[in-house]
Amino acid sequence: MSTEPVKFLESADEANDAKPRMFLMQPPAPDFEGMSFNPDAAIHRAVAPPAAGQELTVVIQESSFRRPGHPREVKVKTRTGAEAKTVLESIRRKRAGLSEGDAFGNDMDNSFGFFSSEGDGTFLQMLGGPFSKQLYLADYLKMHAECFFELHHNPLARRAVQMQTDFVVGRGLKVQAQDDRFQEAVDNWIESDDGSERVRQLCFDLSWQGEVAWRLYVKAASDGGGITVRSLDPSTLWEKITLPSDVEKVFGWWQQYPGPFNIYSMMQGGQQVPMTSYTLKVIPADEVLHVAINIAYGEKRGRSDLFPGLPWLKRIRDYVALATESAKYVDAFAWDVLVKGNAGDVQAALNDPTVQKVPRPGSAWWHNGAIQPTPMSSKTGSYSGREVILNQLVQLFAASFGIPLEFLGFSEGGTKATAIAATSPWAKWVQMRQSVLEQFLKKFFRKLKEALVATGQLAADVDPEVEITWPEPAPEDVDVRMKRLAFMLAEGVIDQKTFATMCAAEGGITTYNYEKMKASIQKDRDESAARGDTALNDKAATLARARGLGGGGTMSSPDKANARQASSNLSGKADAELTDPGAEP
Repeated sequence: MSTEPVKFLESADEANDAKPRMFLMQPPAPDFEGMSFNPDAAIHRAVAPPAAGQELTVVIQESSFRRPGHPREVKVKTRTGAEAKTVLESIRRKRAGLSEGDAFGNDMDNSFGFFSSEGDGTFLQMLGGPFSKQLYLADYLKMHAECFFELHHNPLARRAVQMQTDFVVGRGLKVQAQDDRFQEAVDNWIESDDGSERVRQLCFDLSWQGEVAWRLYVKAASDGGGITVRSLDPSTLWEKITLPSDVEKVFGWWQQYPGPFNIYSMMQGGQQVPMTSYTLKVIPADEVLHVAINIAYGEKRGRSDLFPGLPWLKRIRDYVALATESAKYVDAFAWDVLVKGNAGDVQAALNDPTVQKVPRPGSAWWHNGAIQPTPMSSKTGSYSGREVILNQLVQLFAASFGIPLEFLGFSEGGTKATAIAATSPWAKWVQMRQSVLEQFLKKFFRKLKEALVATGQLAADVDPEVEITWPEPAPEDVDVRMKRLAFMLAEGVIDQKTFATMCAAEGGITTYNYEKMKASIQKDRDESAARGDTALNDKAATLARARGLGGGGTMSSPDKANARQASSNLSGKADAELTDPGAEP
């Protein structure tokens, strides 16, 4: 095969008269009439020596933008040397970034967007508006699958999502309805529909999925009324059908997915339970309650909290795997057995079963001077700098998720004050997530009221508004919050029932019932008085009234002043003396 470069001819006549020769460009690439080609960018060759007037096939091999480092071949047929020159010149301009930069010049589909000119594979939407900003269905399903994988295979991702749920929900939240008639409906839903666990799952799924959709089934009055909730898998919801000019006007949801497969089946109600099914339906908008996070206005679907950290989670996994493999070889060793003698002696040693056994640690191996085993360790690497790199990768993931590095089991060092300062943004982040969930739950409780009114189980004038008490993300703020509650009670901002309920939630009591507790406290007081023990009735009641912790009544101005003073010392010595939080003034 000839490797002589082709001579570029300027006219078809010259090309027809000449004998085009096949050419092969390899590094270092020659300069053809002022055209410099990057040897790393492309390799050009002709696959057959054509006769005059026949086609010259030029094969252009270059790296693909879809898979960097994996070359692709593009075959272009030309009849003249001038055409070949034009083809190669266009390739040179493309590789040098001299084309217009549009999708056509980059051999790309121009319906969606383009890649950054930096060459790093960054995708940029071509048009403005929510259609270009939101994840396309294929990208959304890919995000969902990758986040699910990381959640169940990457300990850092699992810990981050679980830690967030623990801080946002804690041991549970307290829902207090402003209308006592609606409180009963709230309590019934929490008990009958496993509301506490459902709220915890809501927070967990919202974090890793980026959105949650509740399907609301209204129960008939004969079945107890109310609403039964079922969570919809967002990956089965292929479209949120909205008005194109107003995405807040939702008409329904397109759901499509294959159901789980039953390996075994059974008879139920005279019919066999299906082995599997395929669902394809449109769900009315008023039957779905949806919340999405990490999006811009106008986007329909949410993004996972893990989404920005997916590349770094993969780098962490790859780096740890490679570092572990490297450490295994660094710490491994082999036996170098020296056998004195000729090749026959070496072969005899190899055939000796006692020599073939590797001595175990702590054991003895007896041999003569003809055989001398020596352990030989690897000296191909070290551990220096690995911890720093790993720590930096974890820092990037922690920053993308918004969680302090210390919560992932890593540390940057520093004092306690530094650690507390680092968790302050996290506390604010937790409060913001609590706010998102609170708005979602308040919408649900309004739906619950509508369902109960429709079935005639609740009057239309019932107020569905609720007060949701969340766990404090920063434990050191509990005392401050308790003081604030005492001051609000003293100023008449809240009533006694609200105060007692919120105090119980701050104290970690998740099953507090104000009426039952008030009756129990009165019983304790009566029994104490019957025994002649006045300490419980006098001292505790006086302290409770001074602090505004009584069970009812209106406080006088001196009592308000005492409550303000007492609230500033709530964490002091007087706390040990306060034994009756429900005492009457």
